[in-house]
This record gives sequence, C-alpha cells and structure tokens, in this order.
Amino acid sequence: MLASVPSRLIAEWQAYYALEPFGEMRGDLRNAMLCSLVANKLRGKDEPAFTLDDFTPRFADSAKRRKRRERHQSPEEQMAIVMGMFGGKGKGD
Repeated sequence: MLASVPSRLIAEWQAYYALEPFGEMRGDLRNAMLCSLVANKLRGKDEPAFTLDDFTPRFADSAKRRKRRERHQSPEEQMAIVMGMFGGKGKGD
C-alpha cells in the first residue's frame, strides 16, 4: 500500500504531523497533563510539585527510570486528609 502513495502526500502528512502531532504519544502526553494537574491539586503543602515526566510512560529499562522520593503519611495525616474531604475536624465532631 505504501508503494502506491505518492511521495507528495507522504511529505504533506509529515509536515502536518510536525505541526499537529497525533497518535499514542500525543495521547500519553495529554493524559500526563491531566494526571499532573490532579496530583498537584491533591499533593501536600511541603511536597515537591509533580511534572509531566512523572506521569509519562517510559518503556526503557526500569533501572534507568527516575524514581520519585516517597514519603509515607502518618495515620494522623491520613485522618486529617479524610476529615478535610468530608468537612469534619476529627475526633469530637
């Protein structure tokens, strides 16, 4: 099929792709934007901001992947988050 496509048409599609990328990579980027927006809205006050790179799929060797420094929440922090979601103040409400 590719042999029957004129080179001019292929060049036009390449130029269009350069201006308006499409396909899975574009979808991954769009999804990473949404994920970083939500994660940054929900992150803790002292936590570093998430970037698009934190949510962009990587298909390379896992040893080369950049790992985000993890910080575990205390049970008190978790309870404060849950109570904040439902408008409560904690014990005694």
